[in-house]
Amino acid sequence: IEQFTGQDCPNCPGGSKAMSEAIAKMTNPNAAVWVAHHTYGTDQLTINGRLSIANYLYVSAAPQCNINRLPMDYGMGVEELIWHPGYATKAILERALNEPGLATIELSRTYNAETRELAVEVKGRAIEKDAYITAIVTQSGIVARQSGATGEYVHNNAPRKFLPASKGDKLELDAEGNYTVTYTYTIPATVGSFECLPENMDVAVLVHGNISDPESRLVYNADQLPVLPEASA
Repeated sequence: IEQFTGQDCPNCPGGSKAMSEAIAKMTNPNAAVWVAHHTYGTDQLTINGRLSIANYLYVSAAPQCNINRLPMDYGMGVEELIWHPGYATKAILERALNEPGLATIELSRTYNAETRELAVEVKGRAIEKDAYITAIVTQSGIVARQSGATGEYVHNNAPRKFLPASKGDKLELDAEGNYTVTYTYTIPATVGSFECLPENMDVAVLVHGNISDPESRLVYNADQLPVLPEASA
């Protein structure tokens, strides 16, 4: 799930609430990988790279969202690539989840608390030869201002760092379609105005087609893990 939001968007809290409630009702809520790109203008949670994804998916406002980078009928009788997250339901999310995956993902990570170095390894097999990988470090629990909300507001799933380029790295596949990719990232003390708290951070990984090609940009599979191993216990 890629959500497009912003601190100056008064309708975004309602969209996030609806998406959160839909995910919570899923049979397996942990199967949902949710990234909230701050693309509505420029705010305190904006990072480099977020606009390339929004532009390729024709995002023009907020709140908007997309699932697996595919057009879908979100209940209005027509298929749309980008739609309001307020329409999200358990049925919509699980329908997307039941689509066959075109890649496998075996995600692992290690974190050194002294050096703050995060090492990520992703292995798997892709059926499609034109396959890319995007890995994003996100953070939840960020308390900051938000238009449309009363008092303090908690921002979740906000990207703090794209490990490869935001449009993804092309995977080098062997003859059987297998791949292995590693990334390292030293988590800084802060990104922008906010402290980076590893206990509130996750690594989200998407294996996908070419985002610049409307015919092949779909997400083949996705997974995520908390940065701290004990957070997944």
